[in-house]
Amino acid sequence: MNTKSNLRRLASLVIVLGSGAPAMAQPAAADVADDASGPFVFQVADVMKITGAGTLLVGKVESGRVSTGDAVCLAGLERPLEVAAIEQFNRVLTTVDAGQRAGLLFEDLDRDAVTVPTRVHACD
Repeated sequence: MNTKSNLRRLASLVIVLGSGAPAMAQPAAADVADDASGPFVFQVADVMKITGAGTLLVGKVESGRVSTGDAVCLAGLERPLEVAAIEQFNRVLTTVDAGQRAGLLFEDLDRDAVTVPTRVHACD
């Protein structure tokens, strides 16, 4: 599936998530001082199964940067995962940086494979 169709599907999911999912608070100025130059680390706060789209991991980028299409690793999972789409505060993005809260969509991740709290990180 291509990135354009992923973004369209995620944009339609924003409406669904906005209707019943807990809202993520805007980051405080102090939160944005995270390490943008370090390796990518994403702290997962919540997990949602989106029928027909995949699994959405919601949390905060603690360091580094991630973009749509990047391969990342989930703690405890043996294989890399591709970031299918990124959503932040009802906007579809292509990149998210340290200090920002976002949702990362993975098409090939089973909801039951994720326990909270956990981390997504750059693969070694």
